[in-house]
Amino acid sequence: MPKLTSASVDLSFFAMMAKSERRMTVGAAVSFGFSLAWAWFNSQYVTEHSSSVALNLVLIWAQWGLLLLAGCWAGLRLTSLLFGTPWRVRVLLGEAVPTDLTEEGLVQGFSENRAPFFGLLAGMILLSWGAVQLTTDNYLTRYNHEGYYATMLRSESSAEQVAALQEVCGVLAAETRAARPVRERVAFLVLHGDGEVKPWAIWAAGQMGIRSVEGALLAALASKDDVLRAEAALAVARLELASAGPVLLAALPEVITTPRTARAFLQAVSRLRLPAAGPLLLPLVDLMAPEVRIAAWRAIGRSGDLALAPQVWRRFEAATAPVERCAIADALKFLSTGDQLASMGAWFDARPRPGTEACAAAELSDRPLLSGDRPDTFEELERETLRTKMMIAIFNIAGPGTDAWIKELTANREEPPDLRAKGREILKLLQHAAPRTERRLGAP
Repeated sequence: MPKLTSASVDLSFFAMMAKSERRMTVGAAVSFGFSLAWAWFNSQYVTEHSSSVALNLVLIWAQWGLLLLAGCWAGLRLTSLLFGTPWRVRVLLGEAVPTDLTEEGLVQGFSENRAPFFGLLAGMILLSWGAVQLTTDNYLTRYNHEGYYATMLRSESSAEQVAALQEVCGVLAAETRAARPVRERVAFLVLHGDGEVKPWAIWAAGQMGIRSVEGALLAALASKDDVLRAEAALAVARLELASAGPVLLAALPEVITTPRTARAFLQAVSRLRLPAAGPLLLPLVDLMAPEVRIAAWRAIGRSGDLALAPQVWRRFEAATAPVERCAIADALKFLSTGDQLASMGAWFDARPRPGTEACAAAELSDRPLLSGDRPDTFEELERETLRTKMMIAIFNIAGPGTDAWIKELTANREEPPDLRAKGREILKLLQHAAPRTERRLGAP
């Protein structure tokens, strides 16, 4: 076994850098500084510019390597300062300590210094991690919910962009939706996405509450593309953009023959509670497809125009299709006055309790998501019996004066279960109610 020479020891990078106190100081400072500079570059590039997840992984792994190197060098430098030159020569360089450096009790082997050595090393690595996180505003911990999705949204693949838009609107992605780079990129795709991506970006903007794209959504409402128009209508409904009201109303006569688009527009009109919607829609109802009429009656009811109440009641009395009767009854919750109270009461008293007509819930799917995804829906018609809907409409006219009547209904086991449950809800509401307000009981 040949004896090691100083030249052979120098072939080891760490040993070479530990040759002098100055080298160790320079090595620790350079590695620490380079680690921080790399961290800052990484956070800026990946957050703002990168379009490749694979490249991100390479850059981040390099960051971890530099972080560990900087922590190790800082740890070695600190232990060298604490234990002295003889310890550095004996333990780091593996050389015999010259006689002139020997001090009793100072030169020890590695095993005697193992615990403090590794403790200081771990402490410096943690300090390096903390410095990197501070420099990058916690980028390494933010990457999974922010940088990764921002990168996918910048991908050159439309399929990846669509997948990212779906994922950021998932149930567990609330932190991702709040991240600035993600929100900015979604807004960019609303403006500049291609034909496949843009409808999904508009959908995501509505889900995420991104109001900065208001102008683009209003422009999309007037688009010739029915898919874009429908998505934009649903988005302005979620964002409750009052400025969309005139645009929606102006386009309604044009879109009522296209069921998907018409239902989306009517959902937006309903959400916005536009008073002008009722007089506009009532003459158009008979021109609509059956599934569109449900949404139309909802919008008419939420318009709150009580001047339409007599016409709506007459339509209810004349309606024969069960679904339409249910839809008009939903509208009556909001459009009924004292003039109809006697007629509604007579209808209610004459309605047989057993076998009372049930209204199935009707929903408008926000958009056809990929298989396995959870569809987002708007409820257009509540799942109640027709008798329950009428009870609510009567309560909305007469108010707290109906409490004795509702108590009687709630106690009657011949009444439908949903009516009794709703009655209990109303009674509980009346116990804590302030004086009568204009807001009526019913679906939002």
